[in-house]
Amino acid sequence: MFDEYYAPLPDLGAYLARIGLAGLEPRQDLETLTRVMEAHVQAVPFENLDACLGHRAPDLTVAGLFDKVVTRRRGGWCHELNGLLLPLLRALGFDCYPIAGRISISADAVTPLGHRAVLCTLGGERYYCDVGFGDMAVRSPVALSGAETRHGFSVKKPGDWYELWHGGRRVLLFSDLPFEPTDYLAANYMSALAPGEKFNREPYVSIMQGDARVLLRGGTLTRQQPGQARETVEQIADGEALRTALRREFGIEYGK
Repeated sequence: MFDEYYAPLPDLGAYLARIGLAGLEPRQDLETLTRVMEAHVQAVPFENLDACLGHRAPDLTVAGLFDKVVTRRRGGWCHELNGLLLPLLRALGFDCYPIAGRISISADAVTPLGHRAVLCTLGGERYYCDVGFGDMAVRSPVALSGAETRHGFSVKKPGDWYELWHGGRRVLLFSDLPFEPTDYLAANYMSALAPGEKFNREPYVSIMQGDARVLLRGGTLTRQQPGQARETVEQIADGEALRTALRREFGIEYGK
């Protein structure tokens, strides 16, 4: 019944071409893992359009994710992007498994276990891998041993949970326990369709363009350079302007 959520990647070459790494030699090392993550956040946007505009929960089967992200050149949110990152890394020969976490950027209370990521082991070191963390763009593997990445992410473990930190603040709690692909179905459905969920209220689309973050939230398109405040680029008033911005900034053809 659930075999389609565990299927292998349909076409490794097509996925690598989608993220600009056609012909990548599948070496199981930190350099290759970093190249894959960096390329992914530059090529595939984080987006919630199926939920907020289509009013439907995204398909999390491997075939469905591949069709959306690779064939139709769309993006997705954590359950989709990290859901497809897992079979990609496995197809490249990496030792990895899915994990879950709680977003804690601005939450005073305990948030639901609603974030999906990947844990990868290389040479005895474990790394947190995430290409679907909204506009924060983790961009490279984060060692669980505590070393900070060049983009300012690090992991701490003061108690039972690991903590992902960035810019002096804790942004995520996560467990290193293995989860199953089917464990995310409920959270994916709730995020898409439950009343009051932030990701089904307004468009939220983000991508890295070089070192700049480009974010569309609601009707406001912004760009942020490293170390600078977000700069408003455009106010988007109607559906045609939205489709134009999606095509121009994020490579997304939506509504056709």
